[in-house]
Amino acid sequence: MKNKLEYLDHIDFLRAVAVALVILFHLDITLLKGGFLGVDVFFVISGFLITRNLNYEFKNTGKVDFRKFYIRRIRRLIPTLLLTLFLTFILSFLFFPPSLFTGFIKSMFFSSIALSNFHFLSETSYFDVSSNLKPLLHTWSLGIEEQFYLLFPISLFLIMKLFSKKWSKFSLITTLILLSILLNIIVSQGHISEAFISYFISEDNVAESISSIQFFLLPFRVFEFLLGAILIYLPKNKTINKSYASLLNLIGLGLIIFSSIYFDAETKYMSTLNIIPCIGASLFIFNTPKQSIFSFYNLSSFKTIGRISYTLYLFHWPIIVFYKFLYGNETNFIEKIILVFLTYLISLAVYKYYEDPLRNNNLQSRIISNHGMISLVLFSLIIISNIKIDVLNNEGWLWRVDLKTLESIKEFENPVEYNRKNWGAAGYNDFAFIGKKGQNTSPDIIWIGDSHAGHYSYGLDSILVKKNNKSVFMSYAISTLHLPDIIHKTIDSTASKNHLNKLLQLINSNPKTPLVISHFWIGEMSMTKIKNPDTGLYENFKSDSLGYNQLCQKIVKFSELVGNRNIIVIGESPFKGKNDLSFVDNLLIPKYSGNVKSSSVFEPSDRLFQINNYFNNYFEKNKNIHFINPSDIFCEDKKCLEQEMGMIYFSDKDHLSKTGSLKVIETIEQELLNYMVLTDKSIVQSTEIQDLVGPAEKVNHKSTKLIFTNWHNPEHEHRWSSGNSSEIEFNINNPKQFKGLIKLNVGIWDQQIIKMFINGHLIESSKLSGWQNTLSYSFDPKILKEKNTIRFEFSDAKSPNEKDKRILALAFRTIQIE
Repeated sequence: MKNKLEYLDHIDFLRAVAVALVILFHLDITLLKGGFLGVDVFFVISGFLITRNLNYEFKNTGKVDFRKFYIRRIRRLIPTLLLTLFLTFILSFLFFPPSLFTGFIKSMFFSSIALSNFHFLSETSYFDVSSNLKPLLHTWSLGIEEQFYLLFPISLFLIMKLFSKKWSKFSLITTLILLSILLNIIVSQGHISEAFISYFISEDNVAESISSIQFFLLPFRVFEFLLGAILIYLPKNKTINKSYASLLNLIGLGLIIFSSIYFDAETKYMSTLNIIPCIGASLFIFNTPKQSIFSFYNLSSFKTIGRISYTLYLFHWPIIVFYKFLYGNETNFIEKIILVFLTYLISLAVYKYYEDPLRNNNLQSRIISNHGMISLVLFSLIIISNIKIDVLNNEGWLWRVDLKTLESIKEFENPVEYNRKNWGAAGYNDFAFIGKKGQNTSPDIIWIGDSHAGHYSYGLDSILVKKNNKSVFMSYAISTLHLPDIIHKTIDSTASKNHLNKLLQLINSNPKTPLVISHFWIGEMSMTKIKNPDTGLYENFKSDSLGYNQLCQKIVKFSELVGNRNIIVIGESPFKGKNDLSFVDNLLIPKYSGNVKSSSVFEPSDRLFQINNYFNNYFEKNKNIHFINPSDIFCEDKKCLEQEMGMIYFSDKDHLSKTGSLKVIETIEQELLNYMVLTDKSIVQSTEIQDLVGPAEKVNHKSTKLIFTNWHNPEHEHRWSSGNSSEIEFNINNPKQFKGLIKLNVGIWDQQIIKMFINGHLIESSKLSGWQNTLSYSFDPKILKEKNTIRFEFSDAKSPNEKDKRILALAFRTIQIE
């Protein structure tokens, strides 16, 4: 083979720019909110360099030494990765509670076998921990790169073998680039099987799942690598003016910087728009600038950062994660500078004294043979696999926790799974009646929202359903604000609208049922956009009183859509910062760290109190909208209880545990029951004498002496029942006056088997039909009480026609009890 390929110094500058963008992005430098695109630049560089080397080898030898290629890749990537895994393992062992340690061990295993991108994709569920608590999250890109290295060399070899002309290779790679981009566009439009999505991810949010799949999987990144690879087969004009080449080079650099400043994680169609920085990287690589610019790129500081960019990339994120974990989530300017220099010094030392010596494959000077290197890698994989098995089988190595703490948590079945098994909605469906009560009846109350509605399920089941025999319908299936003129930033708007329409259909079919709206209000405001009435465009919520005002206006507008009924707004429940630990996790921090923070109280963000105060003031004078503040139950003087006397109120940083759920509903029980009294003035329950039903008195369907459940409003001749059962409640003064005869005038839709119960006692079960029916049934008068319920159950409710959407079974006219 001829002399080695010329080293391209300006690529070191591009590496330095790419890694600097990523590090500054992870340090929360707001100017570079799109700094994550530095990874995309790395993919372009990799595609270019790998293709350049393989093409050069094939051109000179007519073959590709795959063994040599993969040995080089192993020496280049694996030793530093293994060192990163080892050091982060030590830190995680010392500081992470069992739940985080278990998550880390899983990620360590998948990182070691080049599948961490699949692992982190599978973890994009609602209960997944914050990214700032995953020290190996950044290895997803290494997983993609290693998968590319596994597949691309063989593919390129076949292309070079089958297509001898440069133009043919260029055309084929161009076609592959376009197909990859087209794949992204098609999938971005939702044209992907949900079965395919569910194979990788369990998240119900299809749109967000699509974004995650496009972010984490190689097929959607192929065009980035190929935009580098294609440069090898792009005809180069050697007579091109240096000034023109410099201009193209600077334009490329500008596209990268521009994208890092103006794009962010919420940018629509990011999986396609990331082609802009990739094209920028291609322009930069392909066009060598004139000497004055090149000299700047070639400054020793840039060259050093470029050379150690891989090491910087691997070490920077664990350093940031553990620093924030130990010293607080918010870092000031000085701390950020210290973290940058610390990362630089550690990476430089690792590169100089570890990575570069092990990378050397010169027979005379290498410190470990190829066989030794492969043996080291295999031995490491065996060790990591065994550690993973042992940690998962031993509850995250719970033995690391202080013995006194272990005694105090004996009642936990599995501390690692505490959150999933003990949050307030564990074991309950996200769009269904709560408990056994109500499955075939209309709800006494409808509760809607996100998971911060769901976490009241246990308390509602215990207090309203089981204790008070009420029927509660719960909906938290889609995590977004269920209000008009609001869209989610990542959830598909069609899915959100369909769900809202489904809710409205349920709500409007129960016209007097109280409605509860409960959300993680502040969290949802950050993830949604609101329609500007002047421009018609959707904009971010303001994060102050203006935003709260916008939100309250939409709640009022929603109340107008659902008719005259009681609407209860549940305020913001206490929450910690996204990177804080729950009480249980704080309790289980290993004894070695000396950093146990098992305080029973915490200080939430001021925004918790601001939004609740705003809600309270805004809805104070509203007749139909009522406000309940759950934070009052836990908080005093801006400090909130996480636990007391062994009762833990929160399962994680912001969700109520079953105990917390029960505490809230117990506290507001009577208030909820009061709102469940029907507010229709023509059907008001009262204990006054004129609202009592007397012996042999004929009472019609508009009478204030009857209370109807699951019936439509009075019409001229009748009141319609709906669903498969209906109830009528009435009061009598002296049950002993009655002989035990009931007469009803009803109309039957189609032919029904109708069962009638009085106070739970079956009075009659018969097949009936026709519009004029006077039914007379005898019963034991001893079953009558002062407060009574007549219940009808129907065999088959029918829907009549398109104009009348109600489900009809029985039309009630009059009732007479003797």
